[in-house]
Amino acid sequence: MRIATYNVNSIKQRIEPMQRWLKERAPDIVCLQEIKCVDEAFPRGAFEDLGYNVAVHGRRAITASRCFPNFRSTKSRRVFPAATVTCTRAISKR
Repeated sequence: MRIATYNVNSIKQRIEPMQRWLKERAPDIVCLQEIKCVDEAFPRGAFEDLGYNVAVHGRRAITASRCFPNFRSTKSRRVFPAATVTCTRAISKR
């Protein structure tokens, strides 16, 4: 199993390079940090088109996380519920 992590420092600036890299390397799981966008603004289609199952936990202009495996996961959850912690640094997939 190949797992890749990347501190993208704004996903909107890195979509095309990420797509090229994912096509070339085809990791099983990808984890991105500092995506700097809210969940609704994340370009899901760009990664779902490559076969990834996307889970996002984002906030605008602040550290945020995202994890997506290239297999169907049954559950996705934010590790720290938003009601108790304003942290977007943790996300899990099952």
